[in-house]
Amino acid sequence: MLPARISVHAWFTTALIGLAALGFALAILLEARTDTEARVASGRPLRVGYALEAPYAMLDERNQVIGEAPAVFNAALREAGLPPAVWVHADFGNLLDELESGRIDVIAAGMFITPERGKRVLFSRPTARVDSGLLVRRGQAPLARYIDFLRGPQLGVLRNSVEETRARRAGLDERQLRVYPDPATAIAALRAREIDALALSSVSVNYLAAHDADAALVALPGFDTQAGAAGLPAFQWRHDAAALQRRVDLALEHYLGSPEHLAAVRGYGFDETHILPVSAAAKAPADDTPAPTAPTSTAR
Repeated sequence: MLPARISVHAWFTTALIGLAALGFALAILLEARTDTEARVASGRPLRVGYALEAPYAMLDERNQVIGEAPAVFNAALREAGLPPAVWVHADFGNLLDELESGRIDVIAAGMFITPERGKRVLFSRPTARVDSGLLVRRGQAPLARYIDFLRGPQLGVLRNSVEETRARRAGLDERQLRVYPDPATAIAALRAREIDALALSSVSVNYLAAHDADAALVALPGFDTQAGAAGLPAFQWRHDAAALQRRVDLALEHYLGSPEHLAAVRGYGFDETHILPVSAAAKAPADDTPAPTAPTSTAR
């Protein structure tokens, strides 16, 4: 009889271990899929996705996330009475997938409003208005439009950026276009002469050129301004977070264009010319729609 008892005990122990493992796996799955508003209601912090691109999001010497997007988003959280967020890094081209999968709750990375993205996410109020630009090596011949690259120069873009979309619409293909996961990789390629220019927003190229240690890189703001309207960076939410999106937007209405806002972002290259157009719109009477209409944009 003793072997039978041991066998039953072993079976029972194995079953308990299996149930515990199943419960743990389900807990992880449910954690990833918990909707954003339920997460906040339970007292857990928002998980904010960001991609490294100066000056929208960067790391300081203590590996803390800084930049225009974190500065504005953190201020909006305080204004809205929400706890500090947890910041989660991803490549720029993966951020929307991370949001839709439930691994992050919101994106704060200087991602611009576009009609295509508007089919997948809710946008906050825009936090700035910026043009597009090029980062080039000093001495590079002038390049003013996407079609200039059809003559042979190599253009670098970030994966899934609107610069990539616009370049392809202008007729550029793999012979003229190089796609990178992040600015650091693209800038290394620019320095190595693998590409002749990198297309980013004007504030990005201005910031990167100004902080280039050997002054080898030059910003060309106002690149191909005829390609579309100026870009509008905003925060992106899943559709299950409409109430939170409106709550943060109300905070942004009070914060955008304030002296505190201008002081917080001036060091990142943003000034009144970038802020006042959107702050005036933020303070105008808003309708009840959960997201602004997505304009045609020179967005990232």
